[in-house]
Amino acid sequence: MRDTPRTRELLLMRIHHKGEMNKIDKELLTFGVDLSKPKVKFNADILTKKQLKLHMFMTAYIKKHGEPPLYKDMKKHMGVEYDTSISSMLQLMKRKGALIQSKAKGRNSYPVELA
Repeated sequence: MRDTPRTRELLLMRIHHKGEMNKIDKELLTFGVDLSKPKVKFNADILTKKQLKLHMFMTAYIKKHGEPPLYKDMKKHMGVEYDTSISSMLQLMKRKGALIQSKAKGRNSYPVELA
């Protein structure tokens, strides 16, 4: 996946505009982001309560601020002290298909919509 400003913009559009998914997904495919895999929409039951809480926070944060939260924002919301707590939670959520993570540093995790 090529990480470009347009790729990030399309991922944000995908969260906000559910009606135009086909057009957005086709353009994302030109950047090497294939969202047609079954794991793009996932059942929230596979997430733990903490993971679901973080997923909902990230989605709300992106809708409000237009970009994913920083680790310090996630740590504060989840009530944890260490970056590794958030990092391991994000990695598990990515493996379960709840996140799309770009290769950029910093704000690079985008939650996938709940099915």
